[in-house]
Amino acid sequence: MSNKQLQVKTVSRDVEMTKVDTDLDPMKGGHVNPVNVLLDENGSIEPPKVVMANGEGTEYPNKSPEVSEKETASEEDAEVLKKREAKRNREPLLYCKIICNWTKLSFGLTLAGHIFFVLITVILMKTGYDILPITFDRLPLDIKDNVDYLRDMAWTHRDDEDNKDLVKRQSYSGGSSTESERTTITDVVEICFEIPGGNVFTKENLKALEEAENNFFNNERFQKSFCLLDDGGACKKPRSIIRYFDGTFSAMDPAFYDPEFDNIALVLAKANSNRLINEKLQYHLGKDATITADEARSSITRSAIMVGSPLSGYATSADREDEQLDVIKEFMLDVFKPLGDRYFKDGVGAMDFFYNSVTIISVTITGQVKKDMALAIGSLNFIVLFMIGHIRSLWIALFAAMSIVTSFFGANLFYRTILDYRYFGIFHVLALFIILGIGADDVFVFVDTWKDTAHHRYASLAHRMSDCYRKASLAMMFTSLTTAQAFIVSATSPFLGIGTFGVFAGILVFVNYVSVIVFLPTVVVMYHKYFEKYKCCCCGSSGAGGGGNQDTVVVPVGGSGSDGLAEERRKNRLVRFFRGRYYDFVTHRIAKWVILALFGVMTTVFVYFATTVKVNEEEVKFLKDDTNIGKYLTKRNTAFSTVASSETLEIVIAWGLREQDLSECHHTDAKCTGKTVWDDTFNVNSPEAQEALLEFCRTLKTLPDETIEKLHIRRNINNGKPEVDCFIDVMYDFMQNEGSRVVNNKARYPNDTDLSLPITKNKVDIITKNNNNIYTVPLDGDFDHYFEIAMSFWLYNGFLPNDVSGIQLYDYGYLLGEAEYKPYTVSTNVGVEPMNFTYKYGTKLRYAGVTTTTTLMTSSMGYPKGLPIRDAWEEFVSGEVAKMPTPLKGGFQIGPRAWHWFKVQETLTSSAVLGIVIGLCVALPLLILATSNIILGLMATLSIICVTVGVLAVIPMAGWKLGVLESLNLVLVVGLSVDYVVHLAEGYSRSVHEHRLGRTRDMLEEVGISVVSGALTTIGASVFLLFAEILFFAQFGIFMFCTIFFSISYALVFFVTLVAIIGPQKEFGSLKPIYRWFGSKCCRKRSN
Repeated sequence: MSNKQLQVKTVSRDVEMTKVDTDLDPMKGGHVNPVNVLLDENGSIEPPKVVMANGEGTEYPNKSPEVSEKETASEEDAEVLKKREAKRNREPLLYCKIICNWTKLSFGLTLAGHIFFVLITVILMKTGYDILPITFDRLPLDIKDNVDYLRDMAWTHRDDEDNKDLVKRQSYSGGSSTESERTTITDVVEICFEIPGGNVFTKENLKALEEAENNFFNNERFQKSFCLLDDGGACKKPRSIIRYFDGTFSAMDPAFYDPEFDNIALVLAKANSNRLINEKLQYHLGKDATITADEARSSITRSAIMVGSPLSGYATSADREDEQLDVIKEFMLDVFKPLGDRYFKDGVGAMDFFYNSVTIISVTITGQVKKDMALAIGSLNFIVLFMIGHIRSLWIALFAAMSIVTSFFGANLFYRTILDYRYFGIFHVLALFIILGIGADDVFVFVDTWKDTAHHRYASLAHRMSDCYRKASLAMMFTSLTTAQAFIVSATSPFLGIGTFGVFAGILVFVNYVSVIVFLPTVVVMYHKYFEKYKCCCCGSSGAGGGGNQDTVVVPVGGSGSDGLAEERRKNRLVRFFRGRYYDFVTHRIAKWVILALFGVMTTVFVYFATTVKVNEEEVKFLKDDTNIGKYLTKRNTAFSTVASSETLEIVIAWGLREQDLSECHHTDAKCTGKTVWDDTFNVNSPEAQEALLEFCRTLKTLPDETIEKLHIRRNINNGKPEVDCFIDVMYDFMQNEGSRVVNNKARYPNDTDLSLPITKNKVDIITKNNNNIYTVPLDGDFDHYFEIAMSFWLYNGFLPNDVSGIQLYDYGYLLGEAEYKPYTVSTNVGVEPMNFTYKYGTKLRYAGVTTTTTLMTSSMGYPKGLPIRDAWEEFVSGEVAKMPTPLKGGFQIGPRAWHWFKVQETLTSSAVLGIVIGLCVALPLLILATSNIILGLMATLSIICVTVGVLAVIPMAGWKLGVLESLNLVLVVGLSVDYVVHLAEGYSRSVHEHRLGRTRDMLEEVGISVVSGALTTIGASVFLLFAEILFFAQFGIFMFCTIFFSISYALVFFVTLVAIIGPQKEFGSLKPIYRWFGSKCCRKRSN
């Protein structure tokens, strides 16, 4: 360039540009020559040169030296420039010196640390360590100190293998002490057929139904290895409407043999009027069913195919139970599920088809969760592409994405090995999507801050990195703290699924923060020093390096409200937009009040809708309503008759058990069932105890109508009496007649033998002496549990030869548990035709239960209605038990799964609100500390409150109700809504201006682009969740989308406008004077 082409020019905007200050570059060993600002004939500013020790000129690494300026605009601007320069000239941080001087080594070590997380995880998995304890097939929402939960656990696990002293009763086992193969129902596959608004009971439909049913039942593999076997060893036919036409009940009436379905109405009318089978018929009818001699109509029906256990090669159903379940799951996946899915897609004739079983829902949900987890790959790809476009560096974007992903491995290592948490469930998967958004936000904050430093002059690269590091790490620290605390607050939840998620998510946010402040600086410096000079589509002139190898444009300082940097130097359009037009918009004398008014109206609407939220009374749905299982669950709860349904709640009044002992269970073990605790005072051998039980049963059966309605007891379809199953009542009738029993035309006992209750030693002696083929060994004289001998005698129908029809074992055996009573228990072989099995007598009764059927469909009932009914049952049973003799005073009522579930619903609803309140209360002091200003912290908290109300309002606006999934989502709202307002508030407080408008402009300039980029990536990540089949994931995606949208809207519009109007100025509301006061006190003490 010739001298003619050069000219010295003073750049105006109320500022004179003079010579550049001389400074030393310790990294290059040179200095900056004093020069005038030179412009060529096109007006481009020539960069100053660094003169090396050898005299050779080279460009300064930053290419952005700042000229000394004569401030003419105002004294404030001069003071601002002085403060900023002082900050930039601070001593570099040690870590920044290290990574700038030993860049490759620093990069290699920190990269190795991230790879180490993945490597250790793989090694632990290979060695068999359960590093990722996945449990997707159940959601542990248990309140482990809840009395109903502990009672439920006690009853459910009373017969577990750990209770080794319990006697395993057998019927037809050929003398073996093991269970007969596949004689116990272990799963039931329900297949449903529906014509909405139509009739499934037509000839064509029943033939199509029969064919579909047979395709399941007659499967060769099912018949050979999995079907439930009857007493003759044949597969039990499905429980189906077809049974009323195929001759199963033809012994009752020849009309029940109609294989061509020519008289459908007549057959079903006869079944409906037959007291022996009409209750079973109700199972197959819809609520809209009409059954008469002239018409049979129902829009829906169902069949049940039973799966039996123990499988071949296993001694009992509990023998290696998990192995047996895995075998059944494999069969379901290979055979029944493909067949069922085909029928669900194509239908059966004119009928819709859907199906389900416990095993199928387990394998379906587990498989779908794994598929939906793949959506995280889509989220990751979106975020990587977005980062590449924003950062303009493939190098930085890929390593940043890698650090986010590997932080998941690092967090899990800490969570699993250090904290010894043993549960990783369906909610933990959401942490993948959450950390992608949060991690990208941190990356943008750091890289955008680094870019901003390119517009200033530094003594060295270490000074520049230190300035960036101080600003970015502090901003990220407070956002990470507020986000992590919001998640960790949920760790106090009594629910394992939520509490462990809170811990994991909190750790993940922290690990990601550490990764960003340790690893990302090395990535940026590596790129800046070695790769930025290579231009490509992903690393242009305005790339992440901040112009390290590009010409720097010197710009004027000044102008009212200016920060000393001219617009020409702000190469990012968004930065110019936020500093210029957007700032002008939110500070416009009319627009700012319109903004506040609009947000006021919007918030008022949100508050209104938030007050209309209603509790969801339906059970948790994991899959959408248009899926097979989603449709099945909906129809099961709403479409079928409940007149004699087996799905209504059955209350158990139990004796002999204490609440389950969970003290030895690990606090995060979702599969631990604890230990059974027996009530050793329980004894039914005294006449008083037997009479008390009899009286209790009679009371239940003769309750007044008012009490029956209050307790919601179901009445029998035939006689209208309360449905109560009381073993001692049936036993009473049996023993009443036993004394006059005739066997093979011969009296079993002497004339006038009285064996009726109460059972005594003398009566049992009569039984054992006159049945010495059974009771081969006399009992010791000290034996005192005679009731148990009479009870088991009754259960086996008195061991009558060639008569198994009256055996009560099948109906009442599960309600009565006997244990060996050493040394009295005797084992003998029963060889009475057709029975041949090992029988034990001389036992003691461990537990006993009485059941009552209610009208409650708890799957479609919420806690507001359910808990009062629970309390009514507790009051009734407690009152009755209190009247009983001491050996029976330990009895209690159990509403299996129902009472505890109602409490879970109530706790979730209240904990969601409490979690939000606690989250806000904890966030407030952190926001005050982050901004060092009480007023600013309160304003930021107000913004978060508005976001929370908005998200809560989405529930009724979307037509939802507050259920389990909604409550869980609300727990996360505060954690997801704090980031953007914290960044802005911290940017406002960091400004060196003293007046609110200057601070607002600085805030928008430094943070605006970062919060927008962070919001876009998080919203982008949440969009992929909308395609999930797991309902909670899809719903969480909507919540996440709304939360981020409301957060960025309230932060970038409402909060910014608010601080521009009433934001604190100078040191109003600031904590800095307090800090200085404490600092001066400390200094005085040291000096003294």
